[in-house]
Amino acid sequence: MFTLVTAGIDIGSLTSKAVVLDADTRQVLGSCLTPTGSRPQKAGPAALQGALDVAGIAATAIEASVGTGYGRNCLEQVAWRITEISCHARGAFHLASEVRTVVDLGGQDAKVISLDEAGR
Repeated sequence: MFTLVTAGIDIGSLTSKAVVLDADTRQVLGSCLTPTGSRPQKAGPAALQGALDVAGIAATAIEASVGTGYGRNCLEQVAWRITEISCHARGAFHLASEVRTVVDLGGQDAKVISLDEAGR
């Protein structure tokens, strides 16, 4: 059976996170959290490799990938780069379409995101 594997990497000011998913079942295959430190260009790929190791799959299995967070532009291997504000809004609306406010408390700032009934 063919599995579409997707990956998301979030390089934040304090931590870098990665998740590898089976896109069909939305099952988390692997995830990893690592300190960003002073080298976000190293932390993002390290988090992704950690998630791949947990999943037991190779990077070549990834069919689609997205990077987010303040360090998203350091990620050379991702197909898309999306702001964390957009990611939070999409994720919250996907999980609970009645949500109208999302609060992001990050390592360096806080954001409040307001959503309409369509998730915009």
